[in-house]
Amino acid sequence: MRSKLLLLSVIVTISIVLSGCGGSDNDAVNNTTPPPAADNGVTTAANPETLYKQNCTSCHGVNLNQMKKADLTTVGARLSKDEIATKIAKGGGGMIAFEKKLDTTEIDALSEWLAAKK
Repeated sequence: MRSKLLLLSVIVTISIVLSGCGGSDNDAVNNTTPPPAADNGVTTAANPETLYKQNCTSCHGVNLNQMKKADLTTVGARLSKDEIATKIAKGGGGMIAFEKKLDTTEIDALSEWLAAKK
């Protein structure tokens, strides 16, 4: 009985952790709070830091290094801007695809920002 409760606890914990990563296509529709205004003259839709905060921090963390296998602090040293853009759009290797959630301008801005992380 004790092992069944432990197994159930582990499954529930894993489910909660995994549900925090990514999101559904309905997130933008259900979000009634407007995104914060950009402070650098770039529109919010193309502001890479805002895009990162809204779409990436649940998995990668606010400091870009929450996941050891997907540490983004030096991602630009490992991948080109185009490779980063493809990864954001198509996902893979545990990452969800964002091509239906972000438009090409947003993916381009985010990938350029991340490519500068050397």
